[in-house]
Amino acid sequence: MVVIGATALATHGLVRSTADLDLLAVDELIIAGRTWTEARKGTIGIDVRAGDEHDPLRGVVRIGPSARVPVDIVVIAGRWARRIVDRSIGPGGMRSVFSGFELPVARLSDILLLKLYAAATDEVEDAELFLRHPTAPAVMDEVANEIAYMPRDCRERWARLEPRWRARLAR
Repeated sequence: MVVIGATALATHGLVRSTADLDLLAVDELIIAGRTWTEARKGTIGIDVRAGDEHDPLRGVVRIGPSARVPVDIVVIAGRWARRIVDRSIGPGGMRSVFSGFELPVARLSDILLLKLYAAATDEVEDAELFLRHPTAPAVMDEVANEIAYMPRDCRERWARLEPRWRARLAR
């Protein structure tokens, strides 16, 4: 699993308020029925939601709300999601400590790819945070190199946003 979302952004110096920890997982066994049987007997509270055939997410596991820091494990299937995890856990990947656990953190370019995949208007607008980061041009180049592996709607969204974002960077 890899840290994503606002916590990962903060690790890269882009502060955005959040009260939970978001993790990306690519193994669909995480949302399997028996995986959480024992944990559900505790007091923390676990909610497992499998996605349907129209949902881009294979599922989400919410650990909380009585946990000190609620955790959302977002399960996404696909080679492109596996590439994000592999880059994060591989050589040169960033790691940080969260609640006493050292975890891999997604690269900024991979967080942007995930935001493009989420397709929610606020997520795409939120992605403009990246334009304020000192490495924004390199992040944009990394996204441009990876976008071919993403689903068609992400590629189309990127094709609309990239020229506008590059123009803003050029100012």
